[in-house]
Amino acid sequence: MSTEQDDFQVSLERRLKVQRNPDSIVDIIIQIGYPKWTEPDIEARCPVAIRGDLGRVSDIAGIDPIDAMKNALTFVETYLKQKDSQTKVLWPDGESYF
Repeated sequence: MSTEQDDFQVSLERRLKVQRNPDSIVDIIIQIGYPKWTEPDIEARCPVAIRGDLGRVSDIAGIDPIDAMKNALTFVETYLKQKDSQTKVLWPDGESYF
């Protein structure tokens, strides 16, 4: 169940699968929201969630909305690449993501 704090308008979404062992495949949904200024001309933040795994994470900061979006994308890719060696990230059709 999500709370109001967890909800945000989604700008980008990607569906993947995470296989932790041969018998366990979990669907995950990566959601990145629209970046917004938190302090005009100083800092912007972009909401991010990895549903089915981390859930809603703290907003990702940047020096402007474009930087916040770029940092959000980098965060997601880095997080997925840092899974342990037993864990595989897959496209929905079962092909390896990396």
